[in-house]
Amino acid sequence: MRLVSRLSFLFLLCFQSNAFASAIQTTVSANMLVNGGFEDTSVSNGGWMWTSSDNVNGWDGSNIEIWNNLFGFGAFEGSNYIELNAHGGANSYSIYQSFYTDAGAIYDLSFAYAARRSTNEAFSVEVINELGDSLLSVVINDHSIKQWQLYQTQFIANSALTTLRLSTINLGTYGNLIDNITVASREFLIQQVSVSGTGCVFVLASMLVLFRRKQR
Repeated sequence: MRLVSRLSFLFLLCFQSNAFASAIQTTVSANMLVNGGFEDTSVSNGGWMWTSSDNVNGWDGSNIEIWNNLFGFGAFEGSNYIELNAHGGANSYSIYQSFYTDAGAIYDLSFAYAARRSTNEAFSVEVINELGDSLLSVVINDHSIKQWQLYQTQFIANSALTTLRLSTINLGTYGNLIDNITVASREFLIQQVSVSGTGCVFVLASMLVLFRRKQR
């Protein structure tokens, strides 16, 4: 019975350790971008606005057009999202944000996207280090009209400052709805899962072998 009690205690300890690891995951997975969902700008339900990116918290570049349930199309997350092909005189638009990174660390990048009115809508996504070298470059051109899709990928930083840039490919002021742009570090999370998960499995397996031997 003592061994059974010890097994129960170790199982509880491992469960608590994994719960702690999950709590750490929530912490380290916090968005490293400022205002990645464009929620910091107040837009009335069913409305929209456009402004210089200088007036949108966290972002730089061209004009930014922010929607809130416009034409009955709701956000992927929260209330707001943007139309990358913003209102204004330009034919092409580009917005970007720089954030601090650790060289050698792995980062998850994700965002939601949808077409406004044409499946020909397209934009590029680039991740650039502080020297201007490309870490990631991809063209997003598989839109569905008024249907959110989620894009997810990873990149490895190699400098202390990294920049994410989104640029229009189809010209004009219509298209490329984007929401919930997220960058999160996963290096510490991988280490945490490796220690808590593998360690617990090894200890519990060893105790189970001893328990079976004692039953014989």
